[in-house]
Order: sequence, then C-alpha cells, then structure tokens
Amino acid sequence: MEEIVDSGFAGVQLRVHDERGEWAGSAGVRKLGESAEPPTNGHFRIGSTTKTFTATVVLRLVAEGKIGLDGPADDYLPEFGLDRRITVRMLLQHTSGLFNHTGEYYDDGTVAPGIPWQGQEYVDNQFHTYQPEELVRLALRGRGSSGRCSAAGRPSRLTRRPNRLSRRGRAVQSGPRRCALDHVTASRNG
Repeated sequence: MEEIVDSGFAGVQLRVHDERGEWAGSAGVRKLGESAEPPTNGHFRIGSTTKTFTATVVLRLVAEGKIGLDGPADDYLPEFGLDRRITVRMLLQHTSGLFNHTGEYYDDGTVAPGIPWQGQEYVDNQFHTYQPEELVRLALRGRGSSGRCSAAGRPSRLTRRPNRLSRRGRAVQSGPRRCALDHVTASRNG
C-alpha cells in the first residue's frame, strides 16, 4: 500500500475478506494537508466497478444454468415490469434502451437529469446510498410515458443516446440509440 501512496495517491484503504479471515489496512493521508491516515472502516464508492461485479455474478448463474442470457429479464426481475423483449444479455451489454440513471444529454441541448454526479448537489449528497430499487425506478421513469418506441419505430426522446466526450474532451457524435425493442425484433427476424 505504501508503494501506491508513493506513486502519487494521497491515501489508500484496503479490505480483504476470504476463507482465511478478514484484514483491513490503510496508508497515506485522509485529506491533503493533514496527517491523519484514512480510516480502515471508511465509506467509499466503487462507482462503475459495480457493473463488473454484477456481470460476473450473472454470468456465473448462467454457467450454473440458473439464468438464461437470451431469456426475458422480466423472468428474473418481475417486480419492475420490464418489457419481455428486453433480455438479460441486453441489460449486461447496456443495449436495452433503458434510461441512464446518471442522466442523458441530447443533441438538441436538452437534458434529462438523473442522480447528481457533479457540482454542489453532488457534494451535498455524496454519502447518500442509493438503493438498487431507486436506480431501477429512475431508469424506468426515464423511458417516457409508455417506455416503448414510437409508431415510426424511433426511440422516444428519453431513449436517445447523447453525444459523448472522447478521452481528449472532444464531442463524439454517437447518433440516436436504436430502440431496444426494434433491435430485438430485427435480430430475431434477421
């Protein structure tokens, strides 16, 4: 851990829990300019790393025959009322067309807000723990009133993909998100 701090990180906290027991430690400082070490029971967010853990568990359940990748996600999450054409694979690949709970930015300049992730609102709520049900409800609310594609087969306004920033900070045009339901229909028919 000291090597991590020596490489330029302010502080590190580490917890290991396995069949041999549990160990926790820390190195560096809790806050720049102060001398207190980070606590070994500190609260921190793992952010998008959650997706890796979730996908690993789901794929393990697939390997055990308990979940089908191409089965309707609604079979496993009936409390959310997902469209039965949305598969487990689509959720894992982020191709279901569900709203991004961190918000969406659209080509026409409109914004559909999600959970705060920057600015004062984030600072004021940085230790709020969102329950999985809250995030799912937010994603489902973002689908628009029906959660379905328009009659013309285009995604509703709240299912379009925003421009993304490249690693160099330039806008990258990603185009409209295909409606997840059209994608399923096309792949089954074609």
